[in-house]
Amino acid sequence: MGTLFKRGNMWWGGILYHGTLHRMSLGVHVSDDGTKTSDLKAKALKKLAGMTSMYRLETESDTLTLIKAKIEGLKEELSRGPTTSITMAEIYDAFVKSKRRREIECKRLEQYKSLCDDLVKFKGPTFQVSRFTNHDAEEFVRIMDDVNGNAPSTINLKLAGLGYLWKILSFSFDVKHNPWESIPKRKTDIKSHNTFSDEQIKMIKEKAGDNFGGDLKRLIIIGANTGMRIGDCCTLKWEHVDFINGFVRKKTRKTGALISVPLLEELRSDLECLKNSISGEPEGFILPSMQEAYSQNSDIPSKRFIHLLTKCGIESSTKVGSSKRRRQVLGFHSFRHTAATRFVEAGVPLEIVRSVLGHATDNMTRHYTHVREQAIRDAFDKAGIR
Repeated sequence: MGTLFKRGNMWWGGILYHGTLHRMSLGVHVSDDGTKTSDLKAKALKKLAGMTSMYRLETESDTLTLIKAKIEGLKEELSRGPTTSITMAEIYDAFVKSKRRREIECKRLEQYKSLCDDLVKFKGPTFQVSRFTNHDAEEFVRIMDDVNGNAPSTINLKLAGLGYLWKILSFSFDVKHNPWESIPKRKTDIKSHNTFSDEQIKMIKEKAGDNFGGDLKRLIIIGANTGMRIGDCCTLKWEHVDFINGFVRKKTRKTGALISVPLLEELRSDLECLKNSISGEPEGFILPSMQEAYSQNSDIPSKRFIHLLTKCGIESSTKVGSSKRRRQVLGFHSFRHTAATRFVEAGVPLEIVRSVLGHATDNMTRHYTHVREQAIRDAFDKAGIR
């Protein structure tokens, strides 16, 4: 009845209850430093067993009742036939009640509800869905693009949702044509974050000061000197830092890859200073306030950093064309780009930079490097090209 599966670096459980598949995080990592993978899986299975006990059907007759109800629901749906009309105002309820649709998480259902509400505003509540044309679909997308300022990736996601919505409706109602299938996907504007200049990093650290017990400034120092993602920085432990050999070793939360990052002078000095201020041998998280915030909501540390950039007078986003949409160009992730660029410009081989950042391919590492004009000039001067 309960199914254990991986999603990213977390164990999740799937529980079938009254014909509905419920998915939930079990709060257990697939891999973590200091704990055997088999022990983590056993812990996840134990949690899953506790959850499934709450949903377990008491008798075989309950199962048969559920199957019968599902069959009756499908019969009712089929009895209406594909000639039954449906209005814009009825789309969402029909979609939710349909036995044909796949199980969808609550958050995703809310997105479908928002799309249906937008369609009602667009054509009116009594408009017949069967009369919705390709031209209507194109106009609806134009509004998403020009008026609402949706990003290309957001428009593509909504197009996929609308196409699926029409597909489900076609099983039971007079919806013979799916206009969303004729709309081409938007070309996504994939641009990497910008890098920070040395002057900007200095200003950001000064402005951070002692906020959050000094953890915000130290978070910046870790990010700027390692290029690690914000989640890995927030969850960095003392056991990950090897002062003797001069390395930070940690499994990334995103891929589970073990990275070894050289302990650069600024970071070493800062961590040694913090270590000496602690009585006894330090243990646990290096940035306890950031780790706590990240565990509550992974967006909190990022938002704190964006707020800090605003206080520094540094624009973190830029307007895209004439639309209302803004594209983020600077954020904590920019330290990852900055570090990659710094390493490459210093002459570190690309395959080494790839290993340090935990990338799977050199192409991904190239995406993170931004060769600055001064580095280009220095390279040409060194080659004697003037």
